[in-house]
Amino acid sequence: MIAPADVVAELLALFREEMRAAVREAMGEGRGENYSSHDLPPRVTRRRFRELCARGAIAGARKEGAIWVCPRQAWHEARRRTPRSPTNPAPVEGTPLAARADALLSRAGLRVVRGPR
Repeated sequence: MIAPADVVAELLALFREEMRAAVREAMGEGRGENYSSHDLPPRVTRRRFRELCARGAIAGARKEGAIWVCPRQAWHEARRRTPRSPTNPAPVEGTPLAARADALLSRAGLRVVRGPR
């Protein structure tokens, strides 16, 4: 006859192994080298994943049938990027008002047409 303590110990060992496997899976260990529409990155919806892949924001993203696939490393590199600083620095306070206005208009793709009045 098997002692109840042995049964409990065996059940605890099985439980620990199942918990370790669940944690490894949640952490992404033991998974493939790619994310896909079926194996999404953490905290990302299928729609957002598809949008970023289709837009070309993820290097190496490709469509396999109806499924988007991208390398895990490329995903994390693309999502780690920080936004670029503005190309035109803030105007210096000593700059004349007309020059600052012209700079603002040129950033918006506009210009002032000066001519005879």
